[in-house]
Amino acid sequence: MLPSVPSTEVAFKLALAGVVEEHLVGPVEMLADYLLFLLNQHNLLEYVEFYRLSGACEDIDTFLLHAARRLNAFMTGGLPDTSRAARDFLLRFRRGKLGLMTIN
Repeated sequence: MLPSVPSTEVAFKLALAGVVEEHLVGPVEMLADYLLFLLNQHNLLEYVEFYRLSGACEDIDTFLLHAARRLNAFMTGGLPDTSRAARDFLLRFRRGKLGLMTIN
C-alpha cells in the first residue's frame, strides 16, 4: 500500500529513492522516464557515457531500446527487454553510478 503522499511527483521521488516500491507508483518505464527527465534537467549526463549514447536523450522509448541492446537484454524472440533496461537504469542511479543528485 502506498503511503499518503501529497502529489504524484512526491510518489515518484520516493520510488526513485527506493523508499516505496516502484510498482506502487506505476510501470517501471514511467519511473525511468521521470529519472531521465531529472538527469537531463540537472545536466547529469553520466548515463550518456555508460550507455554509449551520442548525446543526451529526451525520449524514454529510444533510450530504453538502446539501453537494452547495450545491456544485451533481450526477451524470447529477440526483442529488446525495455523493462529490464528500465530496472537497470533505476538501480544504477540508486547506487550512484549515474551521478549523484539530491531528490527533494
